[in-house]
Amino acid sequence: MIPVAEIREENRRLRRIQAIVDAACIRIITQPLSQDQASVLANETRRRVLELAPGDEDKYDLIYTPRLKRFARQFRGYEI
Repeated sequence: MIPVAEIREENRRLRRIQAIVDAACIRIITQPLSQDQASVLANETRRRVLELAPGDEDKYDLIYTPRLKRFARQFRGYEI
């Protein structure tokens, strides 16, 4: 059985990751970022998330990279 403290810590970490990615998406939608600035934001977001979840690069690339790219394409009209 997994200790309750471990479950709480994992949930806290996942909420923090979601908040980081959500903040990046909101910036893409609401701020007039250039394509280069959006790319830097996406790279910085990836770096920050992987600090919290080392070794989860594949998961990040599967879940969050497409989301950030979709927002840039949909709301800014460019690829990042």
